[in-house]
Amino acid sequence: MRRSVADQVKSGAKLAGTVLLILGWVVLAGAGATFSQNRQTRALGWLCLVLAAVIAIVTVDRWVKALPVALGMAVLNGWISVWNGYTGVNPANRIPRLPSAMIVLVLVACNFLAIAIAARKLTVIDRAALFAFLVAFGFAISSFPSAKGFVLMFCCLAVSWGNDRMQRYRLKKARKPLPA
Repeated sequence: MRRSVADQVKSGAKLAGTVLLILGWVVLAGAGATFSQNRQTRALGWLCLVLAAVIAIVTVDRWVKALPVALGMAVLNGWISVWNGYTGVNPANRIPRLPSAMIVLVLVACNFLAIAIAARKLTVIDRAALFAFLVAFGFAISSFPSAKGFVLMFCCLAVSWGNDRMQRYRLKKARKPLPA
């Protein structure tokens, strides 16, 4: 079955729009974080952060599907940091190997939870937990190399995953026939 040219154009436009929205979100979040640190541009920074939050909330169904990939890249980057003993490309950005390895293990656990979350339909609790995950991610980046933010990211995903498991358990229990 071949798709028409119009269908291909629509599909390409959707993909391009999604990529542009993601890039726009990254720019808004980065600009907001930068501008909110300065007294003269603090209001503009918070406006950018609010807009980034709205975009994240509205598009959560799309970006949650890419979350395991992003976390997988973070795990790979973390292993490289553990191996090299520094972050990024600058050897002056030293990081102790033990905290770095702990962060990698937390990111691996986050990735497993994200895979399970991305494979299902999201609930309101999932959406709230994923928004909290983004806030924790911002905290993790700003407090790096502390592992607190990364542990908070794990906790947010664990709330979402645990809520789903609890709902499945209740549904399974409700379907189970009572003994006669």
